[in-house]
Amino acid sequence: MGNDDSEPGSPEITSPKAKEKKLSSGEEATFGETSPVGFHGRDLNGRIKQDDQYPFAAGGNSNIYRGKLTRSDGRKIRVAIKMIRMSDDGSGQQEEMLRRLKREVDVWSRLKHKNILTFIGVCEDLAPLPVLISPYYKFGHVGKYFSKQSP
Repeated sequence: MGNDDSEPGSPEITSPKAKEKKLSSGEEATFGETSPVGFHGRDLNGRIKQDDQYPFAAGGNSNIYRGKLTRSDGRKIRVAIKMIRMSDDGSGQQEEMLRRLKREVDVWSRLKHKNILTFIGVCEDLAPLPVLISPYYKFGHVGKYFSKQSP
């Protein structure tokens, strides 16, 4: 990463020798206000820039992209952008996905544990459905990290 993309305060999992700053609970509290459409997450509209054209990871119903969040103090931190994947077949799928997304935000925003990925907030100006924002971790989930460390 040794280029302009490595901002101070970037919440990435790195090797134990690296000295990357993690988000503190005080920093988490300064990301934004409640989303205007009733999501329980912080409203990050206008503060997220998607870096990747293509996802770096994917799940069952979503793609994950890298991006940057501009904090209220002007600093930028790397984030992961979870974007729901859906077909546009007119079947009412968007309403169902929005309902499920709201439920996920409601649950994830209340989870606070050192072993659970921090939920930062919601951004509604990047895609047809709101996207979920969390810290970006270079090595992904713990299973992926340990598989890269094995000989």
